[in-house]
Amino acid sequence: RLTRSKEAGGGPTAPTFAAFNVLKQTVALDLKRPQDLQRARTLCISADVVVEAFRPGVMDRLGLGAAELRKANPGLVYAALSAFGEDGPERARGGVDIVLQAETGLMSVTGDSGPMKAGVPIIDAASAMALATGILAALVGRSRKGKGQKVTTSMLDVGVFLQAQQFAEYLNSGVVPPRVGNRAAYAAPADIYRASDGMLVLSAHIKPHWKALCVILGHEDQDAVLLRTGFVHLHQKTSLTTENAYPFFVHAGKGRDDCFHAPRVDIRGGKRIGIAYGKARRP
Repeated sequence: RLTRSKEAGGGPTAPTFAAFNVLKQTVALDLKRPQDLQRARTLCISADVVVEAFRPGVMDRLGLGAAELRKANPGLVYAALSAFGEDGPERARGGVDIVLQAETGLMSVTGDSGPMKAGVPIIDAASAMALATGILAALVGRSRKGKGQKVTTSMLDVGVFLQAQQFAEYLNSGVVPPRVGNRAAYAAPADIYRASDGMLVLSAHIKPHWKALCVILGHEDQDAVLLRTGFVHLHQKTSLTTENAYPFFVHAGKGRDDCFHAPRVDIRGGKRIGIAYGKARRP
């Protein structure tokens, strides 16, 4: 349990805990106590899936490792998450999100200058989803072959995977990916822009989207000339306001389908377009 849970009244009610444990039943066990260790074993061998995030080897020493539990329950899917993998020189190291953001290089491509972590624990969350995907695949395998299996991943693996595009571009060009802040490193316009009534995120770097943006802003005659490289000039000379754009843009958040994409609207002779956009908001 988290320290903040005690401050909130003694139960597992800290916001961080609650955020990731909605609708779950919880039980607190001290695995150093023989009776609690036996309770844990009983729970594990009766389960469909066991998930653990101890350092490699800890569950084996407790008698709760995959091989031991699957002797009693061959259909068990056993999922293990570690910081740096189950083998290799750093297997015994623990890790938290900010450490893995640093060691995988994610901080080197985030922000405008200097090492910067993402605003949310992105590697924590992505690691959980990667492990969950493996668990689902293992459950499908069990339904077909009748046997469970062990599923593993590491936060290091996931942190590298999240940067697949940057690694691929580096291996292709030899150029270290730079920090670009809110801009897209590979295309324009794709950035956050100041409008008369707030900040607007806009992405129109695909040619049909760029042409549609020029239509919306009244520059349809210049779309070929201004394509991509000319957007900065257009932005400097155009009063880009969300009020002007509202016949075609809607506030993000009105509905699920409105959150990230403009509606497909009729413009000049029934031409239908869609441009990715969103109001820049605080939580």
